[in-house]
Amino acid sequence: MNVETLRLRIQTVLGQHGNARFAWDSVGVLALKIVGQLLILIVTIAMTRVMGAAEYGTFAYLISVSFAVVLIATLGLPMAANKIVSRYTARGRIGRSRRFIMFGTGAIVAASLVCGTLFDLAWVWYGAADLSWWHLTGLILTMALMRFLTDTARALGRPLLGFGAETAGVRLLYLIGVGAALLLPLGLSVRVAVEVYIAANAVVVAVLLTAVLARVRVMEANPPRRLGPLYRRWGSTALLMLTTPLFFYVISETDILVLGLVGSPAEVGVYQVARRLAELTMFCSIAVNGVGLARLAECHTLRQPDRLQRTVDLMMVLSAVPTVGVALMLLAFGEPLLRLFGPDFTAGYVAMGILAAYRTIDVLTGPASEVLMMTGHHHRVFRANLAFAAANVAVVAVFASLWGLEGAALGTATGTLLWKAAMYAMVRRLTPYETSILVRLARLKARAA
Repeated sequence: MNVETLRLRIQTVLGQHGNARFAWDSVGVLALKIVGQLLILIVTIAMTRVMGAAEYGTFAYLISVSFAVVLIATLGLPMAANKIVSRYTARGRIGRSRRFIMFGTGAIVAASLVCGTLFDLAWVWYGAADLSWWHLTGLILTMALMRFLTDTARALGRPLLGFGAETAGVRLLYLIGVGAALLLPLGLSVRVAVEVYIAANAVVVAVLLTAVLARVRVMEANPPRRLGPLYRRWGSTALLMLTTPLFFYVISETDILVLGLVGSPAEVGVYQVARRLAELTMFCSIAVNGVGLARLAECHTLRQPDRLQRTVDLMMVLSAVPTVGVALMLLAFGEPLLRLFGPDFTAGYVAMGILAAYRTIDVLTGPASEVLMMTGHHHRVFRANLAFAAANVAVVAVFASLWGLEGAALGTATGTLLWKAAMYAMVRRLTPYETSILVRLARLKARAA
């Protein structure tokens, strides 16, 4: 059976071309995520075995802090691209999409240079590794452009390109670079690991930028005479949307940042590995949501509420079953998996179990915040994110100080689930859509009866 025959059969089962295309893209993205997860696990095992828990913990802490700086350097433009580029593309305004992409790329380069310089000053104060301005600024610049271009590719209807570059391309190049460093006399220090990471990102960014610009070759026919108001409108929308990825960063990274301040580098390394394994529960959900964001925005723009709900239903189905299966697998075989990274890493089993459990509940509640963001309620999400981000930092700081690894995981779980409950309540109150797969199935069963 060839690929086209398989695709046609999927379309027949799903009944609608749009749903079949979405499912096909989701399956492709899922396959890429699986490849990416395998690559990152191989890289992590190699690094922990060679560097040890303490030095790997320093590298993990650097990357975690870099994610925060990268989010600021992107100015919210990756999330905005999902909405703005999708909307322009749906209306046939390819030239305006190109203008936004060029605007976003230039703004991110400028912001990355500023943020990288400030990060360099802060890292000198931290003093955990000998890294230059070039290392830290290059890290921020390549990571920021990667985030923007992968989201832009998805918004242009190329989800496989975006996810393939981000999850498989970078990690494959990084694995090759780490292998070369181990074979050569360079060794694998934090400095070498960062240089390899920058090089891998830079190669993929160049490929992505070329592919994205090739997708929007048409120049805008009637550009506005004054570009300032247009750029300000794009910028204000992006900055409002910045709160959502910043919030997710606070939810996902506060734990390791606090551990880096109150614990040892070895504890950070153990927790990072436990967290990596717990993230396996969400790799399918992340893939499906990444494909679905642009489609949610398109359905809302074209005023197709039934199609939007069907998209949400499909997102829930494709996410829930794999998530539950992976969570049960981690609980059953977590200790042997942790032992692959070294005997010291089995101390992270309880933390891994807590993280896997809360992420499963998160997925079962559905893409509530994504629906709100793509249907014009980003102002309300902005205010809620600020409140819950502050609460999460406080809870994680207290719990991690009291109970170490397990406290950090428990604090993260508490903060995330409270936020998710608020998002679900908002989507029920402000939109006609249902995002919980359990509630949706109950309603369908009641209708059938």
